[in-house]
Amino acid sequence: MTTQKIDSWFDRTYRLTGSDIKSLMRKHKRTIRDLSDEMNITMKRIREVRNADDVVLVGHAALDWIEHITGQLPARARATYRQRTRA
Repeated sequence: MTTQKIDSWFDRTYRLTGSDIKSLMRKHKRTIRDLSDEMNITMKRIREVRNADDVVLVGHAALDWIEHITGQLPARARATYRQRTRA
């Protein structure tokens, strides 16, 4: 799989809305302050993302947020990264 195909697959597969972020944070018991400290972004920015109605994070940015909230990447993303580094 070429890099361009992997990137477009990531963009199609990983999309997060504000409500998705809220749900993940609640499920994993993460606070705005915790996430702000870990990701080194402002609490204001986290609130903006959480309160957005439409898709706010796509592809690799969405994966960054998922990883910081849950503590790990989804299995399919890990496999794709491994495949990408071997190519």
